[in-house]
Amino acid sequence: MVSRNNYQHGLVRQPHYGLRKLGIGVVSVLLSTSIWLGMTGDAQAAANATPDGAQVNGVLGESAAAHQETKEAPAVSSVNAPVSAVPDAVTPTTSIDSQVGQSITVTNHTVTEAPGDRNTGNPGTVTLHLGLTIPATAISHLQNGDYINVKLGLPYTTADGQHEVFSYGAVNGSNQVPLWYGGQIIGYVLPAGNLASYQQSVPGAGATSSDPHWQVVANQNDNVLTNAGSNGYYQIVFNAVLGNYFRNHQGTPGALTFNTDLVWYNPSSNGDKKLLPPSQALVLYAAAANVDHYAPSADLQIGGQHYASGISLRVVKAAEVETVPVATKITCSDHTGALAAHTWVKNGNREYLKLVNPTQSVGISLDNVGTEFTITVTKPAGNAAVKTNFVSAADLQRELQKIIVPVTTGKPAELSDQLAGATGFYLTKQYIYQKPVVTVKRTDNGPDEASYHVTIGGAYAGFRSTNSDGSSPVTLLTWEPTDPVALLPGNNIRNYQQDQQEITYGDRPGHWLGGYSVQNAAVREYLNSHPWHVQVVSRGQTKYDADWGYWIDIHNDLKPVSRAYVDSTYYGFVNQVIYFVDGQGRAMKGPAGEELPAVHRQVTFTSKTGQVGSYQTSDRFTAVELPVIPGYTAYRGVQSASGQLEVVNGQAATTGAPIHQAGQEAPFEFPHADFVEYVVYKSTDQATAHLRFYDDTAHRFIPGMPELTIHGAGNTPITFTVPGSYDLRNYDYAGTYVGDDPRNTARPVSGATLAQLNFGDFATAPHTDQYFIAHFTHRTIPVSGQRTVTETIHYVDTAGRQLLPDHQVQLSFTQTGYRDLVTGAVTSSWSGPQTFPAVISPALAGYLPNLPAVAAVLVSHASADVDRTVVYCPASTPQPVPTPTQRPGYPGMRGGQVPPIIQAARREQPTAHQLPQTGSRSGILAVGLAALAASFGLAGSRRKNN
Repeated sequence: MVSRNNYQHGLVRQPHYGLRKLGIGVVSVLLSTSIWLGMTGDAQAAANATPDGAQVNGVLGESAAAHQETKEAPAVSSVNAPVSAVPDAVTPTTSIDSQVGQSITVTNHTVTEAPGDRNTGNPGTVTLHLGLTIPATAISHLQNGDYINVKLGLPYTTADGQHEVFSYGAVNGSNQVPLWYGGQIIGYVLPAGNLASYQQSVPGAGATSSDPHWQVVANQNDNVLTNAGSNGYYQIVFNAVLGNYFRNHQGTPGALTFNTDLVWYNPSSNGDKKLLPPSQALVLYAAAANVDHYAPSADLQIGGQHYASGISLRVVKAAEVETVPVATKITCSDHTGALAAHTWVKNGNREYLKLVNPTQSVGISLDNVGTEFTITVTKPAGNAAVKTNFVSAADLQRELQKIIVPVTTGKPAELSDQLAGATGFYLTKQYIYQKPVVTVKRTDNGPDEASYHVTIGGAYAGFRSTNSDGSSPVTLLTWEPTDPVALLPGNNIRNYQQDQQEITYGDRPGHWLGGYSVQNAAVREYLNSHPWHVQVVSRGQTKYDADWGYWIDIHNDLKPVSRAYVDSTYYGFVNQVIYFVDGQGRAMKGPAGEELPAVHRQVTFTSKTGQVGSYQTSDRFTAVELPVIPGYTAYRGVQSASGQLEVVNGQAATTGAPIHQAGQEAPFEFPHADFVEYVVYKSTDQATAHLRFYDDTAHRFIPGMPELTIHGAGNTPITFTVPGSYDLRNYDYAGTYVGDDPRNTARPVSGATLAQLNFGDFATAPHTDQYFIAHFTHRTIPVSGQRTVTETIHYVDTAGRQLLPDHQVQLSFTQTGYRDLVTGAVTSSWSGPQTFPAVISPALAGYLPNLPAVAAVLVSHASADVDRTVVYCPASTPQPVPTPTQRPGYPGMRGGQVPPIIQAARREQPTAHQLPQTGSRSGILAVGLAALAASFGLAGSRRKNN
């Protein structure tokens, strides 16, 4: 289950705004119904379909200022899906890519990236800031349906020879941006290609490492190995309006300026990975060992021109031998399906709520539990609010067969989807192996209990890890409310962020429901008080036995939007940046310890001709008031010829008297270089001290415990207050030392405990910061364990029937060691090997064993149980030899005893239907013994008895 910090006690859950694997066979039915719900307040669609200030009479010539903001597409009714339809008149028909770089000039192709935000639900993005200039002569030739392709990503070739571009993210399919000019739509920016998936080569049926049988499928970005990209791109499509206007109005402005921000977003469904900028979620593979990054030189395509985006991608060397990652423990999952209870989507800047389907599912993640085991599931009986169902044996078999991993011997992974123009770089790494066959038989033990008997044909390493936490959950139960809208959030929830803030965690008896808020009280109460149960038994041993709960999941589909505007105005920009630093030239921190952000400002110039001297502006850089930091005085920093702050002997250089304002610039014209200023804060009567926390066991600063910073003056003692959120219960204090390097332990701070330390006072170093590092080691507790290895010997006849009781002996092994309370890792050792002694096979009348004795066996704690079988075959039928009533005695024998040599002869005699093998040593021996017996008068007695 999950704690309030989203750490899981059993199965570590992915953050629940992502998609996950669906393990139920009715997915095609579940996906067939979607309900769109209009929301009031912030989540309701706007009713005004015409941009503010836009003229509807078709007159061109509107000012450029009216197009600074993105115009929204016509709004839809709040009860319908918020999808903007593009008029058929602007369907892409003719590419004008070849004109880019010729009559169409690229004026800007800057690429920026941004991480996502967990609270708002926004994913990581990469944005192309594109500027195009189209001269009037080219505009007059534009026809309806002319388009320009814009692609940002890596060209590559799939195994079947397809040429694709792997875009750095997915494209918002509902974000169709209209291009407004003079109050009319002159075209659109349209999404194109596979918007949220990419073509990937995967092994086909019967694949081997020597012949992968490659086939190409669409990777939907729904598994842990996804590269978080797509084959999606954009098309700038024009209609006939602009061309007709310029053809009929000669003497119009000399060029049209087109500016757009085209956004690709991270489509990963894999938890926190979704928050990464798309390029950081991408991993390339290479066979070379000396490459760890790859900077493409032509990964931006604008029309027929190619540019370098400036993005650098991580490269991983494909190991010569690799093992497939498998799950390492058995644990339950309170949500296994890919279908969320409801989904938040966005149109423009407004959010909508979409109910996909109320069916949810729970299940289990397995490790290697042997080739034959049973999963017994007990479900709560359904009621008027909730229905529960077991999955079929076929569904469970399909899921287990999909993720089972055989015992491999380090076979190399295969690389595919090679980058174009980059020999040795690949998009895809696939593990290729033959899977053991999984068989599942379901037995219903009653209306609320079912057992799944699983057999696996052959050895296997476990089940492949399909989540980033190392688990591979499969579905055992599905549940759904009888009310189809029961899983919608409460009426007070208007957007994704409010929905996320209502999350709760259920991981205790009587409180089995966790996840997002739902409005149906009967469903909440039922799930809270009715856990489901699962037991896993293998070879008579219970491997897992637990009650478990449920999780209400939602999906965030709040895709970012692209923006664009078109006008005939030329623009020029001059920027200004003001940095705030301390006396050593480092980023200045405020009273609360936060860094003071730099001030970024911009002055915009405009021109109708684009000629030097024609740019005008009414703006200037005026003075800004500086932040006031107690104990510090601000000065203007001295800059080098390159514009950098000068630092001399570790101190930032300043000039003039203290200042209270900065940023005032004299009038300037465009073009002009950007302005950069430094404001240096020097300490007046205060000094600063820092305390950091270091883990000597892990050799790193302790995560989640940022350094403490305090300020003081003169002889004021330095006293740090450790926040209550710093949990040091699992650490042992090892000492505190002066300095900012954890390797330096030459100057200890006196004091036996952290609370008793004497740090001195601020006057010790009045002009420089003082640093202290408190060292800790991991606390441990002893661990112990015991394991028994059993030797069993079966005594059977040739038909396999038991003749004698099994011989069974056990040897015990003892584990001793300790557990690290910080990491949970266990370090231990086991008692040494022991030997099962040799066992003489018991004598059994009429039978001879195939093994006179079972040999001794040396075993350790890791050995499997020893299982041996002795097979008894029927002995040859001897001719009875009567004991003579009168016979001379033999030396050393009592009367009537048969000499040992004659006993041996009897054993060697052939049966009544066999003849001695005269060509063998045994046959000659038998004849000799018979002759010897005759010399003692025994042969005649035998004939008489016969």
